[in-house]
Parts: sequence; C-alpha cells; structure tokens
Amino acid sequence: MKAALYHPKFVEAMEKLDAMTNEEQTGSDEAQLLMAQAIKFAPKELKPILEQGMRKRELAPEPVLYTEDGEPAFSLKKVADILGVTEEEALSHVRKLEESAGETLLIDVKDLERKH
Repeated sequence: MKAALYHPKFVEAMEKLDAMTNEEQTGSDEAQLLMAQAIKFAPKELKPILEQGMRKRELAPEPVLYTEDGEPAFSLKKVADILGVTEEEALSHVRKLEESAGETLLIDVKDLERKH
C-alpha cells in the first residue's frame, strides 16, 4: 500500500518509530506519544494490529470498554500501572497525548453509560 493512502500524521508517527531503535522505543515517552498518534490516525484495519502491539510491548493496558466509534477506552489506574507512575502523573501524560493529538482523549465513563 502506498503511504499517500494513509493520514499524514499516521505516516509521520510510523516513520519516526521506524527510525528509533528498540531501546529508544522501550519506555520512551516519545515512543508512547508516537504510538498513540499512529493508532489515532491509523486506518481502521490497522488499528487492532497496532493496539495489540502496544499491549504486547506493555505500552498500553487492555481496554476496559470501547466507545460507540469503536475506539478503545482505558482505565487511568491501569495506564498508571503500565507506565509505573502515579495516577496524577499518568493524567499529565494523557494531557500530553491530548495536546499532541489536538483533541480530548479523556472521557467520563458515566457519559458512555448514558449513551447506551
């Protein structure tokens, strides 16, 4: 498949990740931000593969549920556990992801429950 078929932010993230060594990717904030960007802008057929890769590398926990759009939702506590930080630090990390993605990533589970 040609890169032109993919969202430019997906291509950018994947190229940067590809240029990193395994050591640079493991536990790296930059790698986590790039993986989040790649997943966010990945074609639907590639998202499950990328998500599985993140969980396999212990960069993301299992989703606790999925939104109506099929996007995975994670527990902040489980994200903190994966990162080896407090929930407050994990929240700060998520805010960086939001800034990078240019959108809100945090959702209130109560809002999801009301929609169903």
